[in-house]
Amino acid sequence: FWVAREMMLGCELTGKSPYGLVYLHGIIRNEEGKKISKSMPNVEKYDPLNIIADWGADVLRHTLVSNAVAGADINMDFRQLDASKKFCNKIWQSTKYVLGNIGDGENIPRFDTKKYPPKKLQLADKWILSRLNKLVKLVTDMNDAHDYMNSIRELKNFFWDEFCDWYIEATKVRLYSDADTDKITPKAVLLHVLEACLVMMHPVMPHLTEALWQALPEFAKKGPAIIMARWPEFTKALVNDEAEQGFMLAMNIVKAVRSIRADFNVPPGAKIPLVVDAGDNLALVEGVKDEIVVLARIDPARMTIQAKVDPPMHAGRLVLQGMTAYLPLEGLIDIEKERTRLAAEIGKMEKLADNCRKKLAGPFSEKAAPELVKQEREKLAGYEEKLARLHEQRAMLG
Repeated sequence: FWVAREMMLGCELTGKSPYGLVYLHGIIRNEEGKKISKSMPNVEKYDPLNIIADWGADVLRHTLVSNAVAGADINMDFRQLDASKKFCNKIWQSTKYVLGNIGDGENIPRFDTKKYPPKKLQLADKWILSRLNKLVKLVTDMNDAHDYMNSIRELKNFFWDEFCDWYIEATKVRLYSDADTDKITPKAVLLHVLEACLVMMHPVMPHLTEALWQALPEFAKKGPAIIMARWPEFTKALVNDEAEQGFMLAMNIVKAVRSIRADFNVPPGAKIPLVVDAGDNLALVEGVKDEIVVLARIDPARMTIQAKVDPPMHAGRLVLQGMTAYLPLEGLIDIEKERTRLAAEIGKMEKLADNCRKKLAGPFSEKAAPELVKQEREKLAGYEEKLARLHEQRAMLG
């Protein structure tokens, strides 16, 4: 409330506002929504200086900003601090990966559209650059509208889910391959995306981003300190909806393959076959073949992509976007043993579902609290969903 007093006194006594702009947020409360006061028995737990000492200033700043819903108070949940700490660690580790691969960067020209025309870029490069430029516009517009909560949330989603989980993984094969392939382009794109993200995250996490910025090679910096760096500019020429559509297709196929691998306990390191009944999407799937091979750990010698295929026996089935893909499981798992396991799982799940149905059919539905009845119905829905999936898996094995 001090800033409100300063504003009122400044206007009253000097006729001028002491601040051009003030951003107000809700009251910070404890996990249960109670107002934090000195009379609380464990008030030291919520002392900002103690939180900073235990978690770090940037972790606290990120937690508060990413939960500052307009017009609402903020509950200080320490699980959110833990989530913010993990995000800070992710930023650190991904920067370490980029710096470890570019070295001093002497032979890597700074990224721009003239030095790296579309013909030099692979699908993954085009995709991440398109996503980055859409993010730059979105975050800039949100910051201008003082929507800092959604701004940092969008940044986190992009950096963790798209840059780290997908683009960095896609670059590993290119950078670690013994083949005589272009390794300069992915390094330049990695550095370009990282630098832009550090600048955009700096207002919320100034200490971490400044430390990592100073570790970047000199040619990559846009100033002596990140606080003096130019804000990333939106480049319309790099927005590529076609590349986004193609890479999204590859991502969906990879996610589906990973799901089937997990369902049937296929060893994560095993290179596996893949048969794709692409239909009208033949050219589109052919265009993302390399990305699928790398990210889903597919054996390229046993990958088949055709407009029409005969479904193989004992295969996991993936249906998506007007096409069907099959994961032949023969030789990867013990089919009979897997059938036995699934039968046991189905029996167990049917028993749990039956117990729920009997409970809901009895006096429990009328006498229990509505919240407990709702929980029981949700539990039943979960069991039925798992049952449907288990029956589908058993059908795949024939």
